[in-house]
Amino acid sequence: MAFCEDCGNKLSETTKFCGECGAKVENKANIPESDQTKKKPVTRKVKVSKPKADAKATSVSTKDTVYLKTFFTKPRKKPKKAKNPRQIWLEQSIASAKSHTVGATAAFIIGLFMVLVFIYSESEEGDEWFELFAACCILYGVGAGMHIKIKYPQWVAELEKFKESRGSEENKKPSLHDWKHMGPEPLFRQLELAQGIVAESSYENLGIDKGNTTRPSAYCYGPHLELFGDVLGSRTDKTGTGKGSDYYKLCEKTGLEGLYTREYDLMVVQFTENQIMVYKCIFDILEMTKRLEESYEWNYKHVVGINITGDDKEKKLGTGLAVTGTKYLVISAASGDKIEIVLGAGTRQMVGGKQKITALGGEEKIYEVANEAMKNIREAVREGAS
Repeated sequence: MAFCEDCGNKLSETTKFCGECGAKVENKANIPESDQTKKKPVTRKVKVSKPKADAKATSVSTKDTVYLKTFFTKPRKKPKKAKNPRQIWLEQSIASAKSHTVGATAAFIIGLFMVLVFIYSESEEGDEWFELFAACCILYGVGAGMHIKIKYPQWVAELEKFKESRGSEENKKPSLHDWKHMGPEPLFRQLELAQGIVAESSYENLGIDKGNTTRPSAYCYGPHLELFGDVLGSRTDKTGTGKGSDYYKLCEKTGLEGLYTREYDLMVVQFTENQIMVYKCIFDILEMTKRLEESYEWNYKHVVGINITGDDKEKKLGTGLAVTGTKYLVISAASGDKIEIVLGAGTRQMVGGKQKITALGGEEKIYEVANEAMKNIREAVREGAS
């Protein structure tokens, strides 16, 4: 049996071109197996920067998406919106209705009193003017009273609608205190969906199907810390579903405290008979899109290290945030390629001149998944290299 020098694919004795990578192949049927293992390791690495929407509309909760948009959008104080002119008129009319009611009642009582005086009075001088004034008082009192009785409830109802509309607009965003204590549970649900999406994408990007694998795949993920773009300031989304939201959130909910990110590095490792194949991408949990896809292919003998390491270098994320004591899961190959996934870190934020220390959110679960993945990869490499 012959093997392709470039990708390690199995070849028949009559094959001239590799069906996997297209490389020209010489007949190696008579070359001993020991010579083949001396070839240099091969890495295939592909990057795609254009985001892809992978989640079906039926699989993503709109409610969770809206929640996460709020979760990553820090409330910002805005000047109060000017009142509608109609609302101002209604408030003035309702305020003056009470005084008008008192005036109408007084006028009606005065009119009735004058009528009684006219009836029991023996004087006839100036009766016409006296009668006219009394009638005007009574008519004003009745008319004004009826107008207020009809219009007042309408004004109150209309004003309440204005207040409800204005109140709903102001209540769309939580207070800063409530925002800090929002829980990350929807983030975990979306992350579970993302894992399934990336697992399926790995087969397509690595050019294999489940029938080509020899053991269950290994999965690992960790928060994506974008350092270069944040040195100049805060990372705030400018387009798309997440427009206006940030990429980091310090949560203060009891039991779930920590720094949470909108983007995660997701990695899937597939195992074939001769190779370890790795697919990695950056996944936006809010928009359910992926970017910067990478794929690697190594012979088992060329995987030289799988370990957890770290550094104490401080990394600034913008908006007063920084991380230090970062821990990584690292897969190294003889070719010099390395794949790193952040597992945990200490975080620091300056709040009101005081330093607040915390950790990455969900670290326990991240480490649990990473340790299981390391065990799987190590077992596969040992078996494949033997």
